[in-house]
Amino acid sequence: MLFAGYPIIANIDKLYGRTNVNGKQQVEENVDQLPVRHLIDTDTPAEAKTRTSETSNAKYELVFSDEFNLPGRTFWPGDDPFWEAGNFWYGATFDYEWYTPEAIVTAHDPLINSGVLQITLEEEIEHGQFFRSGMLQSWNKFCFQGGYIETSVLFPGESMTQGYWPGFWLMGNLGRPGFPASNDGMWPYVYEECDVGIMPNQTEEGGKSPSSALKGSTDNKQISVLPGMRLPSFDILELQMVSNKSVRITGMAYLTLDFDGDLKFDYIRVYQPEGTPDKRRSCDPPDYPTKAYIDRHQDLYYNNNLTRYWNGSTHGKQNVWPKNKYKDGC
Repeated sequence: MLFAGYPIIANIDKLYGRTNVNGKQQVEENVDQLPVRHLIDTDTPAEAKTRTSETSNAKYELVFSDEFNLPGRTFWPGDDPFWEAGNFWYGATFDYEWYTPEAIVTAHDPLINSGVLQITLEEEIEHGQFFRSGMLQSWNKFCFQGGYIETSVLFPGESMTQGYWPGFWLMGNLGRPGFPASNDGMWPYVYEECDVGIMPNQTEEGGKSPSSALKGSTDNKQISVLPGMRLPSFDILELQMVSNKSVRITGMAYLTLDFDGDLKFDYIRVYQPEGTPDKRRSCDPPDYPTKAYIDRHQDLYYNNNLTRYWNGSTHGKQNVWPKNKYKDGC
């Protein structure tokens, strides 16, 4: 079963193909192959389907939830309509581990007597990396504009364990984490303005630039010049304290880590203000479309060996770096 099951599962994406959610919140391809699951989990308690803002008293309604109560769920391509686990090395931060769908599963946790999404960090060599773990994404499957997201997390190890770097964050659909070429040049581009900070290292005319751009500083106090940093993203949790109480990662204390380490999510719930239109829960909303661009640049989003935008192609022609008024006079 070990040798028969692994290659069958590893090639499941060839059976199911690529799936995403269109503007009407429908899975576009191979619907008959995917498990039937609704945006709101039927296991979500009734009292959790609405909430009131602590700051404005505005009423919010639940628009997406996953309680992870069914044990044994997996997240290989095609397994789930809203989630997919990565199978790559995350080079943007030079991670020590290889991310694999094998590291992510749902299970029952006796401590809280509830189902959980379990992401396991193991000391096991995988594709030349000394550790392996998991990264779960909803890229191009579930997106939302504005709202409130809530989760309950059990961190790995004892309370004083050092070295883990758990993360939970949001990112715009035009960038796919783990696929560097899709993110190359994405910041600081927005839909209305494409020139601010576009010169190398975010330099500007007349030498007016952040010190980190001019000096190559990596202290992150201003705009960072590190590849992949300051993309359109929002950290929900990704901060770790070090000895001087700064919030940065200076290394991994893997010699003192407890293996295996399990990061567990009891649930994930997304709320939006009452009356929010459905288009605000689309990966291709009319005012911030993404589908046409992704379709034109599929190699950027499905080939994680590409690291730069110009490594990809559009309609068979190699990509050309976009022009800007500071350099090209347009």
